[in-house]
Amino acid sequence: MYFYTVPIPEPKNPGQFLACVKSNHFGIIRVFWNRPEYQVLFYIQNTQKWLLQFNMNIRKSLATVLDCLERDIQFTDLRVREGYGNYEANDDTRDGFLECEWSDFAMDFMAVDVRITHPLRS
Repeated sequence: MYFYTVPIPEPKNPGQFLACVKSNHFGIIRVFWNRPEYQVLFYIQNTQKWLLQFNMNIRKSLATVLDCLERDIQFTDLRVREGYGNYEANDDTRDGFLECEWSDFAMDFMAVDVRITHPLRS
C-alpha cells in the first residue's frame, strides 16, 4: 500500500467532491476524489494548500494531513450527502467511518460533512 502525502499545485479539476472536514486547528479542509488515479486531494482552506494522497484508511489519512496521532482523532456531527439528500449518519456509518477508506464513499457517490477534533503535536 502506498502511504504518503505530497503538496501539489492547485489542480485544474480536483475531481469529485468527497468531504468537508472541519478541524478544530486547521479550519475547513475540502476533500476530493480523483477517480481514474484512485487518489484523494485535500484543499486546506486557511493556508490555501493542496495535498495529494493515494486512497487509504480515513483515520490514517486525516492523521497524516492534520499532523496528529491516529488514536487522537475524534469526530462529531457526521452528515452524509447522497443524491439530493443530506442526512445525519446512521449508527453503522458512524461506527465505521474512520475505519473506512475514502473510496468506500467515493464509489457510491457519497460525500460527508464531519467535524474532527485532535490535539496538535508538540
